[in-house]
Amino acid sequence: MKKSFAVVLAMLTLFVSALAMADRLLPANGQLGELNSYQIGALTIDDVARVPAAAIRVYGTNNLLLMPQQVPQDVDIWYLTEATGKVWKIWVLTPAELKQQQALIEQKKSQQ
Repeated sequence: MKKSFAVVLAMLTLFVSALAMADRLLPANGQLGELNSYQIGALTIDDVARVPAAAIRVYGTNNLLLMPQQVPQDVDIWYLTEATGKVWKIWVLTPAELKQQQALIEQKKSQQ
């Protein structure tokens, strides 16, 4: 019994590790921007003051949620807004993700 539990635990650990290292899938309807500042109740994207949603979520480069005091300033982000225009989700981008998103934006522009 102990041996089978250990095997299952090891397999689960490997599975979770593989998911953590996988590329993130960012939503196609997001927007690229630079997060200049963030604090509870206020944020600035591309030097424009924006209103955060009540349930705003900020994800770090490892795809884990960041607490307000952990959110870096002057970083490239991908973000979603609600229908009201409030910022709802933010993903802090790695340099590779930034290049990928810029390429996707250019591809969309060329198809129009």
